[in-house]
Amino acid sequence: MSLPWFFLVIGSAVLAFALSWQVKYIPPAVGPVIRYNLVILPLVFLANVLLGIGFVKAHGVLKNLPLLAAGQTFMYYF
Repeated sequence: MSLPWFFLVIGSAVLAFALSWQVKYIPPAVGPVIRYNLVILPLVFLANVLLGIGFVKAHGVLKNLPLLAAGQTFMYYF
């Protein structure tokens, strides 16, 4: 059960880091925001793949999707 939690934690951390990095370091102009989003796109895709794998594997064990969504949200905010 630790591998699905690893996927959920890493996916959540990558998304949180990408969002906080953009808010802190990217100026609020169209050009830099588009450039940042294009550069970070593969990393966001990887994070979403990790989250998807984590949800599927953890749901196979726990059989409780709302609990998994709440746990992932907690990890994201933590």
